[in-house]
Formats: sequence, structure tokens, C-alpha cells
Amino acid sequence: MDLFAEIRKSFVDTEKVRAAMQRGKKRGLSKFGAHLRTRSRSSIKRRKKSSSPGQPPSAHAKGNSGLKLIFFAWDDKTESVVVGPISFQSKLVGEGVVPKLLETGGDVTRTVPEKRADGRIASDAQKAAFARKIKDGSIVVPDRLRKSMTFHYPGNPYMAPALEAEAPNFPKLFANTVQ
Repeated sequence: MDLFAEIRKSFVDTEKVRAAMQRGKKRGLSKFGAHLRTRSRSSIKRRKKSSSPGQPPSAHAKGNSGLKLIFFAWDDKTESVVVGPISFQSKLVGEGVVPKLLETGGDVTRTVPEKRADGRIASDAQKAAFARKIKDGSIVVPDRLRKSMTFHYPGNPYMAPALEAEAPNFPKLFANTVQ
């Protein structure tokens, strides 16, 4: 037997170890993303009334839409997992702003028509439709019919509490991931 071959067998193949560690890292972080998504989705209750400030938000839409559409994905570039709600359109607030406003709270100011062109008071649905058209420039509403409104969001965090609740389980998810 060759002495050199015997010595080589006793050393660790670093490439195999690195590859196994990468697979284990991806598997562990993906599991964590799945757990975090499940925890955050289950904190959002479907009900008609709004939730109180500081509590997870209420989902008012039927089916699998709106707030409960939370995804997770592995990012090869940063070698991390990304977890969060998808961007969705709000009638008065705009595209992609709602999940952040719900999580952190804040104010949004929009110009909405106070009255219709015939002088009658506009309904909330009409105000929302006009606000969208004003924003994209497809309609011009005279200043006498406009009103600037500020919408306050008190903050109904659901992602941060879910992360805090799942953090203690993080090390367990990596157990036996490297074979």
C-alpha cells in the first residue's frame, strides 16, 4: 500500500465539507423561513372589525388574498432567506405601502375629492376611485372639489412578533443538517 494514499485518507475533503455545509445552511434557513411565514400568517385573523393598535392586523378579504399572502424565498446572492408579505394595492394609500404601514405605523396624506362634480358629497368608494385617478393623472379635479386627507395607521405589527417568537427555535432547525 502507498503511504501517501493512506495519509490522504486521514485528511478531510474540504470541498465536500463546504458543499455539505452550504446545503445544510440552505435547508436550515429555508425551514426557518417556512416557520416564520406560518407563524406570521396564523397571527392574522379573518374578521370584520379592525384590530386594536399593537395587535396583528385583521384580514378582511376573502380567499387567499391580501395580508395572508406572505412568501419566503432563498436568495442565492446573499445566501439568506427573505420572508415577508407581498406588495398589494390599496384604494387610498397606493401600491406596496400597506404592509409597511401596518407593521410600523405612520401617516399617509392623499388628495381626495370632497364633492362630486354635481355638488353632492362623494361616497368613500367614489373618493377612493377619484384618488386613484388623481394620482395617475387621468383626471383633473378642480381645487374647489378637492380635500387633502391624512390617513393614520397606528401600527399592527405581525412580522416582527413572529420573528421574535420563532427566534428560540432557530438553532434547532440546523440540527443534523450537515451529514
